[in-house]
Amino acid sequence: TKYCKNLRDDNMFIDIIKQIRNGNLSNDKERIVMKVMYGEFKTRMKIKEELKGFAYEIAAKQSKKYPQILEQLAKFLPDNKEFKSDIVRFRTQV
Repeated sequence: TKYCKNLRDDNMFIDIIKQIRNGNLSNDKERIVMKVMYGEFKTRMKIKEELKGFAYEIAAKQSKKYPQILEQLAKFLPDNKEFKSDIVRFRTQV
């Protein structure tokens, strides 16, 4: 996260996230990247949608094996109450 704070340019930050996303990361590392993206999501207003999109991609790949990642994704959607209820429904079916 400290590294991200040094990247003040939003476009450069997105380029680095794309490189990370296109790399061959383990599931654990992808979940760590998602946590870092959430920290940046709270402060980088210009690229919130891109960060949210990346979070969706990670969650979509990992939700079957790691359903708890959906709770992390919900942080990117604080006003979406329906999504949070869907998570509860999904978790009870798994």
